[in-house]
Amino acid sequence: MRKFLGIKANIEMFFLPKETYNHKNAHYTITVGKPISWEVFDKRYKPIEWADKVKQHCYKLPGDKDRQFLAK
Repeated sequence: MRKFLGIKANIEMFFLPKETYNHKNAHYTITVGKPISWEVFDKRYKPIEWADKVKQHCYKLPGDKDRQFLAK
């Protein structure tokens, strides 16, 4: 919307402190899985497709922390 109006300033940053304050005393769970080797990322898929595959893998991690990243 700001691009449409021709505003060059990043107004989203003005809302960041308020958003951070709104999450005060919230609890989050961080799940760490096995590392993904850089050698997996080859020319089979476009970068956006690789990003989607990693995203899907990460969303499945809370149910199975020992899950291996398989690029099918």
